[in-house]
Amino acid sequence: MTGIVNAGPHTCVLEYTQSPAEAVDAAERDLAWLADRVDLKGSFALAGDRLIFIPSEATPPIRYWYCMRRRNDFSHDDYLVRYRDIHSQFGLDTSGIEGYTQWHANLEATAAACERLGIGGCPYDSISVLDIAELKSFFTAAMSTDIGERATADEQRFVDRANSHDHILELVVA
Repeated sequence: MTGIVNAGPHTCVLEYTQSPAEAVDAAERDLAWLADRVDLKGSFALAGDRLIFIPSEATPPIRYWYCMRRRNDFSHDDYLVRYRDIHSQFGLDTSGIEGYTQWHANLEATAAACERLGIGGCPYDSISVLDIAELKSFFTAAMSTDIGERATADEQRFVDRANSHDHILELVVA
């Protein structure tokens, strides 16, 4: 699909916004319910801070997730600062985005959550989440100006794009 950077193998996302302890409890219950329908070793969990740049007024039908890994020449903390303070502006400036959130991994909390849930770990430093009403309009807006080109150039400065993955999800709210 046009616009996908590097589609990952994950096909289902469970997102929790409670406190970390409550979220891990909920994930543990949900994973037990899903049982053998989930490849636990091929799954990941990211526990950390949720930064909302554009709050969603309603739940749009499409959510774009970009699971991002930092380049090796950036520390985790330096990567998150650049992502939050500089790269976020591209999301704020792009038309067609109805919600924009960054999830920043807390490495210790993430490792603990993965261990408790018995899942494979988390190879990502952050996740960018964009709520979108209509894909064609979003990609047209992102690619009709130089913003897409500038965002890509900026990402190449601090994101390990070859080991980052993006997904377009149809939302099902339970």
